[in-house]
Parts: sequence; structure tokens; C-alpha cells
Amino acid sequence: MYADKINGNTTTRIDLSHLPKGVYMVRIFNEETNSLRKLVIQ
Repeated sequence: MYADKINGNTTTRIDLSHLPKGVYMVRIFNEETNSLRKLVIQ
């Protein structure tokens, strides 16, 4: 599991190069929204 707290209106890059190929579910949430997305690493 990876977790990071980000403040403000920012763009954050997360290095996922250490992860093996596969399908991952990514949850992004804040005080207003909660989003679940599928991430495919090929």
C-alpha cells in the first residue's frame, strides 16, 4: 500500500517503476470526492 498526503491544488508524480506488470486499483480521495480507478502497468 502506498499513501501520501498532498495539500492544495497540486500535481504529484508517483514512481511505480518498482511494481510488476499487472492491474491495480487506485483510490484517490479528499474531503469532497472519492474516486477508484483501474491502473494497468504493461
